[in-house]
Amino acid sequence: MFSVGKGQIEASLSLGLTYRETLRHVVLPQAFRTVISPLGSLTIAMIKNSAIIGVSLLALGDLLKQARIVSSRTFQTDEAFFWAAVGYLLLTVAATLLVRGLERRFAIRR
Repeated sequence: MFSVGKGQIEASLSLGLTYRETLRHVVLPQAFRTVISPLGSLTIAMIKNSAIIGVSLLALGDLLKQARIVSSRTFQTDEAFFWAAVGYLLLTVAATLLVRGLERRFAIRR
């Protein structure tokens, strides 16, 4: 709501749009453009800091926990943690590409 000028809201209301229509057609599209980058950054930081995203979205166990289990059973520590790092890298790259695609799609063309 704060990313959209008060004048735009007043103009749409004076043109006869209801408050709900103003939110839907004027405020939310502009606010969504503003929020894409910060939300993407937060998502990527969450992926880097923990496996919450991987657990909730992919229904997988925590990658680091699984790597610890594999390394304790097989004593192949380097390989287990290497593949855990690859898993985190894939999640991070996928999230980055998704955010870039959203930014490109909803960018204002000037």
